[in-house]
Amino acid sequence: MENLKNLKQNELFARLIEYRIDFAYTRQAYYNAYNRVNNQNKRIVFRNKFLGLFSILISIITLSALTLFLTQETKEIRIISIVSGLSIISLIISIYLFSTKELVDSRPYLERAEAYSVLFKRAKNFEAFCKSEQEITNEKIWDKLLHFENEQEKLLKLSLEIRKDDFDLAKDNIIDFI
Repeated sequence: MENLKNLKQNELFARLIEYRIDFAYTRQAYYNAYNRVNNQNKRIVFRNKFLGLFSILISIITLSALTLFLTQETKEIRIISIVSGLSIISLIISIYLFSTKELVDSRPYLERAEAYSVLFKRAKNFEAFCKSEQEITNEKIWDKLLHFENEQEKLLKLSLEIRKDDFDLAKDNIIDFI
């Protein structure tokens, strides 16, 4: 087994660099997805709390108006319309709050991003090892590529949604890093 003298012309070494770059982009895309899901969850929680408080306020106003109306025994249509309208709004808000979907767990995105970060560092380290004075052979590079491929397959067994905007943001953020 001979030492590979010109790594830049070696196709296996070029593939190693592709893996490293792919790991960097994918890691950043999962960090972006984690941030997106986290922010989306925060907006949903805030909106639901606001609408819940608004619904409670409307219910209190409705009950107060209804009680006032019944105690005065007024037959005014305007008061009945206001009370009915507020009751309908409160009902619609309550139905909406019950029908909203659960929050998406953002933790798997962070874990996936961290796993890709480890793969990126390993690829970067092996690339440095290949460039050093150490003896490196096609077999060693091939074994490492198979290792990276197996690790990536393990990560992809659990499907996580990555949107185009996650990759676009990763592309913008990663240029200086590679």
